Amino acid sequence: MAQEKDYLTDQFDNPVSAIIKGIDRDVERGEDMLMLGLGLVMLSSTFAPVAPPTVLLPLVALTFAISSSFARMNFHSMEQKLIKSMEFLDEHEIASLRPIAAVFAEYPCLAWLSPLIQSRI
Repeated sequence: MAQEKDYLTDQFDNPVSAIIKGIDRDVERGEDMLMLGLGLVMLSSTFAPVAPPTVLLPLVALTFAISSSFARMNFHSMEQKLIKSMEFLDEHEIASLRPIAAVFAEYPCLAWLSPLIQSRI
């Protein structure tokens, strides 16, 4: 499966709309990852009669750690795709994306990307 590098997929669509749709899709994907991990953690009590706590508790912790790590990687890729997409936009289009970019600037994924995000806001 080829992963998208930015949110601008359709040349003829409104670029701001395409970016917001892409971010919305990625947010839903991240929520699904977290809910899968949480659901598996909540269902772990059904395995309590057959698995001892010394086995079950580490598996529960590992399951939630993995799902939250995938959700965090999804958040990082959203930020990178937003930065790459904003390079092709005009100033008035960037102005409408500033609130979204501010969220990523508040919770930066990589320290070396923070100055780039701050300069685009």
